[in-house]
Amino acid sequence: MTATPQSVTATITDTDYLAVDESKGVQLDLDGVRVTATSVTRLDQVVTVVYKQAAIFASDSTHTLKVNFTTVAGKPVADPVAFTAPHYEVVPATLATAAGTGSQPGMR
Repeated sequence: MTATPQSVTATITDTDYLAVDESKGVQLDLDGVRVTATSVTRLDQVVTVVYKQAAIFASDSTHTLKVNFTTVAGKPVADPVAFTAPHYEVVPATLATAAGTGSQPGMR
């Protein structure tokens, strides 16, 4: 599981006893709310599921992503994983200059 301020990526690695049946789809629940994955891709034995949201996660905020899928044997799997959004600094708007001035670097 990896997270950026705006997205979270989960990877599922197939094993002999646990392989994703992609025809059944992969569903995500973020903090208890069903969300639609932005992409679900497979490369060999690894299924990568990405969710990108419109808003950004608050810096250092904690969340739970539950990945739901069905195995090729027909067994449903629900795997909740906690993650912390990365730390970032917020630059106050008071430091900004007008857009398009060209003569100023964009910060005071």
